[in-house]
Amino acid sequence: MKRLLKGLLFFIGWVLSPFTWWNDAFVNVPLSYLIANQLFYITRLPFLWLYTGDLPMNQKATPVRARMNGFRFRVPLHR
Repeated sequence: MKRLLKGLLFFIGWVLSPFTWWNDAFVNVPLSYLIANQLFYITRLPFLWLYTGDLPMNQKATPVRARMNGFRFRVPLHR
């Protein structure tokens, strides 16, 4: 078991090492793409909320919603 763990650790280190020819194509490029993609969405969301006004509208609506808790609109059935 210990020998298998050492072999697995050696193989992972060898694949991730810069001395292998496939490191850039199969390790670094996909990793950088995934990290950049995640960072793009994480940083885009707050600006999207601010730009579209969803965040300010939700912040202003919270006290109104709290005041209207339990209030029912009564709509007349006839005019």
